[in-house]
Amino acid sequence: MSKSTFYAGVDVGQDELWAVIDGKKARPFASDRRGIKQMWNWVKKYANNNLIHFCMEATGVYSYRLAKILLTYPDSTVSIVNPAQIAAFSKAQLRRTKTDSVDAQVILDFVKSQKPPVWTPEPTSLRKLYHLVTMADALKEERRQWKNRQHSHQYVEDLPKEVLKSQRALIRNLTNQLNKIEQLIKGLCLSDEQLQS
Repeated sequence: MSKSTFYAGVDVGQDELWAVIDGKKARPFASDRRGIKQMWNWVKKYANNNLIHFCMEATGVYSYRLAKILLTYPDSTVSIVNPAQIAAFSKAQLRRTKTDSVDAQVILDFVKSQKPPVWTPEPTSLRKLYHLVTMADALKEERRQWKNRQHSHQYVEDLPKEVLKSQRALIRNLTNQLNKIEQLIKGLCLSDEQLQS
């Protein structure tokens, strides 16, 4: 006999999670590992051994971390939904109040009616590559800004030598850091089969 699905809506914040299930008021939980475990136990208590489908909005690192932890628990699946979809759904429901507990209820109503796809995390190597490339882009942008300052400062006649010296050191440091990150990107791409395909 196959199990039914029991739904839970979760509003994800940096420090706090608001979870809601059918027939119960939304409850807050800490967003640390202990709080996540408490939330899962609370939902599991009412799930009657059914599969639990958690749904949350995409909130970057906070929803990603929560989803990864929830997937380690038995009989748990997760959907991570674009916040614009939840906002449009809420608007269609003519909801005007916006609190964490109301948001959790909207997410619960959304997952029950829309049945969004189940989320699966991408491979670890892809996540590492993403973070390395993001860092490389940030270093390039920072270095470009300092080079622009350095260029404009050559037209300032009374600029102290220490300012130019400091700028050169910063640009050199940013270039060194960028080179290290680019080497890590290259090494990761060469060593990982998934990134080569």
